[in-house]
Amino acid sequence: MDPDFIKKAESKLLFVAFSLCLKELHLNSNAIVKLPVFLDATCSGIQHLAALLRDFELASRVNITPPLLLEGREVDNKVQDIYKDMIEPINNAINKFGQENLDHNQLSDLKFNRSILKTSIMTQVYNVSPVGIKEQLKSSF
Repeated sequence: MDPDFIKKAESKLLFVAFSLCLKELHLNSNAIVKLPVFLDATCSGIQHLAALLRDFELASRVNITPPLLLEGREVDNKVQDIYKDMIEPINNAINKFGQENLDHNQLSDLKFNRSILKTSIMTQVYNVSPVGIKEQLKSSF
């Protein structure tokens, strides 16, 4: 196994365990796989909210349903990323607040990225407080 290839893995030990398991399956198709399976939903809190509200547009933005044809756009079968979609509106709102409130004008040019905003967006549906969001953002810096 190429060590440089392993170094690129997010979880190196899990990747090696998977590789060894795959090798075993290649040698014995009846081998028993004992690896943990981690399920990663696409913003599961928003998925639950979309299902409860029966909001098909929101459901398509968190990969529950196929993407909808909206506003004449082409249907895109790529995995949707609601966190990425929220970056611009959030930054615009923060910048506008900075422009309208001279005491906070340093916010006029602030630009958050996906990795900084993801936790705050994800926990919004779990009723995170403004203080909680502030603490999340502080920990990002």
